Amino acid sequence: MRPTTLPPLPFLEQLHDTVRAHSEKRMPRWKIRLAPDVLLELQPKVNRWYRFEFRAVQCEGVTPALLTHSRSFWPKPWIVQSGRLYEIEGEAMILRFSGAAWSWEGFDEAARSRLKELTVTAFTDGRFATFSATRLFHPYCLICGKALTDPVSMARFIGPECAGTSSPHIHRLLQNAA
Repeated sequence: MRPTTLPPLPFLEQLHDTVRAHSEKRMPRWKIRLAPDVLLELQPKVNRWYRFEFRAVQCEGVTPALLTHSRSFWPKPWIVQSGRLYEIEGEAMILRFSGAAWSWEGFDEAARSRLKELTVTAFTDGRFATFSATRLFHPYCLICGKALTDPVSMARFIGPECAGTSSPHIHRLLQNAA
């Protein structure tokens, strides 16, 4: 599949810049469900070539916890498609697939194509134009990726350290995106 030019994703860019301002060492991994059997993991990166890395995983019963295990424990068949988001000229982004892996049993080229199409659609249909808590798995901080335990932090998806307060106000990043 050829690289795809994406529409501007201002919220994703703003979130990337906020994460980078917080720390250039700890980058969270955001997990978004694209379909009942598909999970997208997106991670900001700090380098001059690309802004984000992603991997889309398709298998029955896929969950964020499953991604922490070795692929040998994943239910078969499974397919993983990885790639990167490159920024060009400060506005547009390019989505480029960089690799794929699959369990040998039950591999289907049509399923791999469907996974690529779901991934491209996720970036082109406005899903990342604004913040939507319903798309993310939680409770993890958007900024640093640490687990959240406080109900107020869970509601705003940002921990007290990253929000700079323990009060229940909504962080400016989320106010601007709503």
